[in-house]
Amino acid sequence: MKMQFVFRIGPLPGDATNNAYFVHPGRSGEETFFASSDYAALVRIANAYAGEPIFVEADLAEAGASLGIPPAPITPDRAQFIGVLALDIASPGPFRSIKTAALLHEFIDACAGLWRAAPWQWNYARNPLRIEIDGSTSTVCDGVILGWRGEPCGLALFSQAGMVERLETATLDDLANLVTNLSTLGVTFEREPLFAADAMRRACGMPRIPNVVHLVDGRKEALVDGDMAELVAVLRAIEVLTDAGADSLGHVRVGDLGVQALAIPHRRS
Repeated sequence: MKMQFVFRIGPLPGDATNNAYFVHPGRSGEETFFASSDYAALVRIANAYAGEPIFVEADLAEAGASLGIPPAPITPDRAQFIGVLALDIASPGPFRSIKTAALLHEFIDACAGLWRAAPWQWNYARNPLRIEIDGSTSTVCDGVILGWRGEPCGLALFSQAGMVERLETATLDDLANLVTNLSTLGVTFEREPLFAADAMRRACGMPRIPNVVHLVDGRKEALVDGDMAELVAVLRAIEVLTDAGADSLGHVRVGDLGVQALAIPHRRS
């Protein structure tokens, strides 16, 4: 008999009184319940899964105790499930073209690692990085660590040579023209939507929701597996950078897809 684990995401957009409660792994057609209180949701779930072992996340422990439902930890596989679900609810568009679900797990793990490392605190974060990507995909680009001037924190990659310097020195008119033709891949760590950021906090200790930006010639583009693998590898390379300024390497491998990224700090003269 499967152990059923219950967690909450909410309040949901457009309805501050409504939360979604998910049962994992659940049964087809009975994985999601909506209610205005934890107790009301757990009563319905307990009835639906009568006779099966049910556990709740720590945030639901008080309501669970009144019904005799004990708490259980958020294990790594549960954290992955919660994280992917939060991403899908908060901003489904960029991820719908990802064919390999394990890449989303790697992405959440890499984002949490970068958040913990907080590279925006280091002096090198003020200058672009040279990023060399190799493996299933291959490219060289400039990387910019976001956040040393304040939130949002994150990372942006620019494939066009010299684009970082051009953006920094552009007038408002020039900036409008540059953005029209901009190609970039990156992620920012956002405080909102609150329900998604809170789900990430409980799942992996990151109180932010990763927001992916992918532009090709100024147009929003969905991510494909290669894009996501590149982003994960770069996030991991930057995670292990230190202020000593040494190069660092990050990598990801999922099935036949493998990418490594070399991050090279440099100082402007």
